[in-house]
Amino acid sequence: MRLQFWYSKGVKQWHWTLHTRHYAPKGKDYYHTSGSGNDVREVMDKVATEVEQLVEARNNETNTENN
Repeated sequence: MRLQFWYSKGVKQWHWTLHTRHYAPKGKDYYHTSGSGNDVREVMDKVATEVEQLVEARNNETNTENN
């Protein structure tokens, strides 16, 4: 999983991109998403939620395949 996070002075916003192959939804080769916001904590929370959802979905797929 690759996560890039930066602040853009021009628009006064935090930006992020996330790219992953390992946690891509079933049937997809990769997953990519991005976002931005003014408050660093809100943006980091958004990223954390995205990662948690990807990991949970992957774990659910693995558990379903093993049953």
